[in-house]
Amino acid sequence: MALNKSLNASKKRPTASKAKDVLIAAVNHHCWADICCWYRSARRNGFSGRVILICYEDTSKATIRRCQKEGIEIVRNDLNGSVIVQRWSDIRGIAVTLPERTRIVTCDVRDVAFQNSIENFLDLALKHSTIALFGEAWTYQDSTWNYNDLTNNFPDEAVRLAPTEVVCAGVIAATRESYIEFADDVLRTVARARTRNSDQTGVNLVIQEWLRSQKRLSVFGPDDALCVHFAVCAEESIAVFRQKGLSEPPQYDFDQGLAVTSDGRPFSVFHQYTKNPSVRRDVLRRNGCLRTFYLGKSIDALKKRLPWVKKATPYWMKPEIVNPSEASRGETS
Repeated sequence: MALNKSLNASKKRPTASKAKDVLIAAVNHHCWADICCWYRSARRNGFSGRVILICYEDTSKATIRRCQKEGIEIVRNDLNGSVIVQRWSDIRGIAVTLPERTRIVTCDVRDVAFQNSIENFLDLALKHSTIALFGEAWTYQDSTWNYNDLTNNFPDEAVRLAPTEVVCAGVIAATRESYIEFADDVLRTVARARTRNSDQTGVNLVIQEWLRSQKRLSVFGPDDALCVHFAVCAEESIAVFRQKGLSEPPQYDFDQGLAVTSDGRPFSVFHQYTKNPSVRRDVLRRNGCLRTFYLGKSIDALKKRLPWVKKATPYWMKPEIVNPSEASRGETS
């Protein structure tokens, strides 16, 4: 389906030097309470570039109006399948309209907070490559969720991919041109997955192809102070760190209000901060979103009790959707 390209202009125009950097994401079932910290943390840390949000059909008009009021450019689109897969096609559709050499950050929304300038993040992430992704510091065989994602979607690749490091699909930095090429490869790969929620392992398969082809791709880890996925702070991953003799895992410093490396350096991007309630409250508070979040979520919960309000399960809570092209194959031994 063609992407709606009539973007709403933001209230503040970025300066010419900043206009080459764009933050893009896609949401469905989100309310402003889910979006607030993602957006405000970017602006509070000095980002003055364009922020573009793809809103699928289950995003309310009230949420869209609030986003526009804040200065976010909105793209409306219908959803055909899974958000985490379709966003690759739709963000690609936006990328092709951007000027050459535009730098892009694409990421999840409801669990991402910026701790540093996006411009500085892009400078460091793309210093020696044209696309950068961020590892979780454990392998597929060390992570139950990721290993299940691998075997459920690409069972034929399980032996080859099991010992490799898991790279998260939730945060990506890239030039416009590399993002388009990478997205094309991801979309081709996930088309053969057994479910429609397959972008994480699909991305990892493409990364392996790009590394073998020596394309300009970088994968950063928790010691690089660029992006941290808070899953690496979980008890099971801490055990993996120590078992393998790696450095201590990242942590959240409540005194600074920042996720930091094992030696105390703050990360530019904090992903999955919502996994720990105490950390979530602190991140929301420091970004001026605590009241907005809890009030918004309370109102949202009350609305869902009304009999005339459409009941819907957010996509991140839904079971896997089987890819119709795979349904006839049956079980793979």
